[in-house]
Amino acid sequence: MLDRTDMLGRVKALSLLPDGMHVTTAMVAAYFSVAEQAIRALVHDHRTELETNGYRVLTGAELSDFK
Repeated sequence: MLDRTDMLGRVKALSLLPDGMHVTTAMVAAYFSVAEQAIRALVHDHRTELETNGYRVLTGAELSDFK
């Protein structure tokens, strides 16, 4: 296990929006050091599972209220 501790150095804090609970696609992409398109593709492929775990996209009035 000692030779695998390098992974601990890669852990970093995920920046959150001011409410302390939500993130944008850009924030997740920055956290994982990938393009936003990679996050969108993963969401597309696994939307049902993500929604089961609380994933939501805010749009329209709900987004306006959040802002």
